[in-house]
Amino acid sequence: ADSGNGRIGRWDRKVCPGVAGVKPEYAQVVADHVAATALKVGLEPGAPGCKVNVLIVFTGDADGFVKRSLKNHPYAYSRYDLEMTSGRKALRQFQGSDAPVRWWHVTHRVTEDGTQYNSGDQVQVYTTGRISSRTRDDFDRAIVVVDVTKVGQVRFAALADYLAFVSLAQIDPAAEPKTGSSILNLFADKAAGVDPQEGLTSWDVAYLTGVIAVRRLTPQV
Repeated sequence: ADSGNGRIGRWDRKVCPGVAGVKPEYAQVVADHVAATALKVGLEPGAPGCKVNVLIVFTGDADGFVKRSLKNHPYAYSRYDLEMTSGRKALRQFQGSDAPVRWWHVTHRVTEDGTQYNSGDQVQVYTTGRISSRTRDDFDRAIVVVDVTKVGQVRFAALADYLAFVSLAQIDPAAEPKTGSSILNLFADKAAGVDPQEGLTSWDVAYLTGVIAVRRLTPQV
Protein backbone atom coordinates (compact mmCIF):
# COMPACT_ATOMS: atom_id res chain seq x y z
CA ALA A 1 0.00 0.00 0.00
CA ASP A 2 1.14 3.57 -0.58
CA SER A 3 0.53 6.90 1.13
CA GLY A 4 -1.94 8.14 -1.46
CA ASN A 5 0.40 9.69 -3.99
CA GLY A 6 2.13 6.56 -5.25
CA ARG A 7 4.97 6.74 -2.75
CA ILE A 8 5.63 4.43 0.16
CA GLY A 9 5.58 6.02 3.58
CA ARG A 10 8.27 5.09 6.08
CA TRP A 11 9.16 5.80 9.67
CA ASP A 12 11.99 8.29 9.83
CA ARG A 13 13.55 7.66 13.24
CA LYS A 14 11.72 7.15 16.52
CA VAL A 15 8.83 4.77 17.04
CA CYS A 16 6.84 4.95 20.29
CA PRO A 17 4.28 2.15 20.73
CA GLY A 18 1.28 2.37 23.03
CA VAL A 19 -1.02 -0.58 23.70
CA ALA A 20 -4.55 -0.48 25.11
CA GLY A 21 -7.31 -2.97 25.86
CA VAL A 22 -5.27 -5.78 27.43
CA LYS A 23 -3.71 -6.40 30.83
CA PRO A 24 -0.51 -4.40 31.43
CA GLU A 25 1.73 -7.47 31.24
CA TYR A 26 0.38 -8.36 27.79
CA ALA A 27 0.51 -4.76 26.64
CA GLN A 28 4.17 -4.67 27.63
CA VAL A 29 4.90 -7.79 25.57
CA VAL A 30 3.43 -6.17 22.46
CA ALA A 31 5.19 -2.85 23.06
CA ASP A 32 8.48 -4.66 23.62
CA HIS A 33 8.09 -6.61 20.37
CA VAL A 34 7.40 -3.42 18.42
CA ALA A 35 10.37 -1.67 20.03
CA ALA A 36 12.72 -4.62 19.53
CA THR A 37 11.70 -5.00 15.90
CA ALA A 38 12.11 -1.28 15.29
CA LEU A 39 15.64 -1.41 16.72
CA LYS A 40 16.48 -4.51 14.67
CA VAL A 41 15.52 -2.87 11.37
CA GLY A 42 17.26 0.44 11.94
CA LEU A 43 14.79 2.60 13.83
CA GLU A 44 15.03 4.09 17.31
CA PRO A 45 12.49 3.03 19.95
CA GLY A 46 11.21 5.94 22.00
CA ALA A 47 12.26 6.30 25.63
CA PRO A 48 9.76 5.69 28.46
CA GLY A 49 7.18 8.45 28.48
CA CYS A 50 7.60 9.21 24.77
CA LYS A 51 4.69 10.54 22.72
CA VAL A 52 2.85 7.52 21.30
CA ASN A 53 2.86 7.36 17.51
CA VAL A 54 1.91 3.66 17.15
CA LEU A 55 -1.38 2.97 18.92
CA ILE A 56 -2.42 -0.68 19.15
CA VAL A 57 -5.90 -1.28 20.51
CA PHE A 58 -7.33 -4.67 21.52
CA THR A 59 -11.13 -4.67 21.52
CA GLY A 60 -14.10 -7.02 21.40
CA ASP A 61 -15.98 -4.48 19.29
CA ALA A 62 -13.58 -3.45 16.56
CA ASP A 63 -16.26 -2.01 14.28
CA GLY A 64 -17.74 0.01 17.12
CA PHE A 65 -14.34 1.28 18.21
CA VAL A 66 -13.44 2.40 14.68
CA LYS A 67 -16.83 4.04 14.16
CA ARG A 68 -16.66 5.92 17.46
CA SER A 69 -13.06 7.00 17.07
CA LEU A 70 -13.62 8.20 13.50
CA LYS A 71 -16.56 10.27 14.72
CA ASN A 72 -14.91 11.62 17.86
CA HIS A 73 -11.32 11.91 16.61
CA PRO A 74 -11.49 12.23 12.81
CA TYR A 75 -8.21 14.10 12.63
CA ALA A 76 -6.36 11.15 14.13
CA TYR A 77 -7.14 9.31 10.88
CA SER A 78 -6.73 12.41 8.70
CA ARG A 79 -10.32 11.73 7.69
CA TYR A 80 -10.59 15.09 5.93
CA ASP A 81 -7.42 14.67 3.88
CA LEU A 82 -5.32 17.15 5.85
CA GLU A 83 -2.39 14.75 5.66
CA MET A 84 -1.41 11.84 3.43
CA THR A 85 -3.12 8.47 3.77
CA SER A 86 -3.98 5.59 1.44
CA GLY A 87 -7.15 7.47 0.52
CA ARG A 88 -10.86 7.51 1.27
CA LYS A 89 -11.57 4.19 -0.44
CA ALA A 90 -8.94 2.55 1.75
CA LEU A 91 -10.43 4.26 4.81
CA ARG A 92 -13.85 2.80 3.98
CA GLN A 93 -12.24 -0.63 3.65
CA PHE A 94 -10.54 -0.08 7.02
CA GLN A 95 -13.91 0.78 8.56
CA GLY A 96 -15.63 -2.27 7.10
CA SER A 97 -12.80 -4.77 7.54
CA ASP A 98 -13.65 -8.16 9.01
CA ALA A 99 -9.99 -9.10 9.51
CA PRO A 100 -8.62 -10.02 12.94
CA VAL A 101 -6.25 -7.06 12.67
CA ARG A 102 -6.69 -3.84 10.73
CA TRP A 103 -4.31 -0.87 10.48
CA TRP A 104 -4.18 2.73 9.31
CA HIS A 105 -1.14 4.92 8.70
CA VAL A 106 -0.97 8.70 8.38
CA THR A 107 2.04 10.37 6.81
CA HIS A 108 3.47 13.87 6.55
CA ARG A 109 5.09 15.28 3.46
CA VAL A 110 8.61 16.39 4.31
CA THR A 111 11.52 17.87 2.41
CA GLU A 112 14.86 16.12 2.17
CA ASP A 113 16.02 17.74 5.42
CA GLY A 114 12.88 16.65 7.27
CA THR A 115 10.88 19.90 7.17
CA GLN A 116 7.13 19.19 7.14
CA TYR A 117 4.90 20.86 4.57
CA ASN A 118 1.34 20.59 3.28
CA SER A 119 -0.04 20.36 -0.22
CA GLY A 120 0.23 23.77 -1.90
CA ASP A 121 2.94 25.06 0.44
CA GLN A 122 6.08 26.59 -0.99
CA VAL A 123 9.20 24.81 0.23
CA GLN A 124 12.91 25.27 -0.34
CA VAL A 125 14.41 22.44 -2.41
CA TYR A 126 18.17 22.57 -2.45
CA THR A 127 18.88 20.28 -5.37
CA THR A 128 16.91 18.89 -8.25
CA GLY A 129 17.54 16.22 -10.80
CA ARG A 130 16.03 13.69 -13.16
CA ILE A 131 16.82 10.80 -10.85
CA SER A 132 15.38 11.84 -7.51
CA SER A 133 12.63 13.84 -5.88
CA ARG A 134 13.69 15.98 -2.91
CA THR A 135 10.62 15.29 -0.83
CA ARG A 136 9.39 12.18 0.91
CA ASP A 137 6.53 10.79 2.98
CA ASP A 138 7.28 10.07 6.64
CA PHE A 139 4.84 8.27 8.91
CA ASP A 140 3.39 10.49 11.60
CA ARG A 141 1.27 7.84 13.31
CA ALA A 142 -0.23 4.38 12.94
CA ILE A 143 -3.44 2.98 14.42
CA VAL A 144 -3.74 -0.79 14.69
CA VAL A 145 -7.00 -2.40 15.85
CA VAL A 146 -7.07 -6.02 17.04
CA ASP A 147 -10.46 -7.75 17.07
CA VAL A 148 -10.07 -10.19 19.95
CA THR A 149 -13.22 -12.06 18.86
CA LYS A 150 -11.52 -13.02 15.57
CA VAL A 151 -7.89 -13.59 16.49
CA GLY A 152 -8.51 -17.14 17.68
CA GLN A 153 -5.85 -19.31 19.25
CA VAL A 154 -2.45 -18.11 18.09
CA ARG A 155 0.79 -17.77 20.02
CA PHE A 156 0.75 -14.35 21.67
CA ALA A 157 4.41 -13.79 20.78
CA ALA A 158 3.60 -14.49 17.13
CA LEU A 159 0.68 -12.06 17.28
CA ALA A 160 2.96 -9.43 18.84
CA ASP A 161 5.44 -9.85 15.97
CA TYR A 162 2.60 -9.60 13.45
CA LEU A 163 1.50 -6.35 15.07
CA ALA A 164 5.07 -5.06 14.98
CA PHE A 165 5.31 -5.79 11.25
CA VAL A 166 2.07 -4.06 10.26
CA SER A 167 2.92 -1.10 12.52
CA LEU A 168 6.34 -0.51 10.98
CA ALA A 169 5.44 -0.86 7.29
CA GLN A 170 2.46 0.24 5.21
CA ILE A 171 1.25 -3.20 4.17
CA ASP A 172 -1.64 -3.88 1.80
CA PRO A 173 -4.28 -5.53 4.02
CA ALA A 174 -4.90 -8.10 1.29
CA ALA A 175 -1.22 -9.06 1.03
CA GLU A 176 -0.35 -12.73 1.44
CA PRO A 177 3.34 -13.20 0.58
CA LYS A 178 3.85 -16.19 -1.71
CA THR A 179 7.64 -16.14 -1.83
CA GLY A 180 9.12 -17.42 1.40
CA SER A 181 7.57 -17.68 4.82
CA SER A 182 6.25 -14.61 6.61
CA ILE A 183 4.51 -13.68 9.83
CA LEU A 184 2.04 -11.85 7.57
CA ASN A 185 0.52 -15.25 6.79
CA LEU A 186 -0.23 -15.87 10.47
CA PHE A 187 -4.00 -15.95 10.07
CA ALA A 188 -4.09 -17.35 6.53
CA ASP A 189 -1.88 -20.28 7.56
CA LYS A 190 -4.02 -20.94 10.61
CA ALA A 191 -7.20 -20.93 8.50
CA ALA A 192 -5.57 -23.31 6.00
CA GLY A 193 -4.57 -25.75 8.73
CA VAL A 194 -0.86 -24.99 8.27
CA ASP A 195 1.35 -24.44 11.30
CA PRO A 196 1.86 -20.66 11.30
CA GLN A 197 5.17 -18.95 11.91
CA GLU A 198 6.04 -18.46 15.57
CA GLY A 199 7.59 -15.06 14.97
CA LEU A 200 9.23 -12.79 12.45
CA THR A 201 11.09 -14.67 9.74
CA SER A 202 14.33 -13.74 8.01
CA TRP A 203 12.24 -12.58 5.05
CA ASP A 204 10.22 -10.30 7.32
CA VAL A 205 13.31 -8.74 8.87
CA ALA A 206 14.96 -8.30 5.46
CA TYR A 207 11.83 -6.64 4.06
CA LEU A 208 11.47 -4.21 6.95
CA THR A 209 15.18 -3.42 6.95
CA GLY A 210 15.10 -2.74 3.23
CA VAL A 211 12.05 -0.50 3.47
CA ILE A 212 13.63 1.55 6.25
CA ALA A 213 17.14 1.67 4.82
CA VAL A 214 16.40 2.42 1.17
CA ARG A 215 17.16 5.96 0.08
CA ARG A 216 13.76 7.54 0.40
CA LEU A 217 13.64 9.50 -2.81
CA THR A 218 11.20 8.89 -5.66
CA PRO A 219 12.52 8.34 -9.22
CA GLN A 220 11.54 11.04 -11.70
CA VAL A 221 10.15 9.97 -15.07
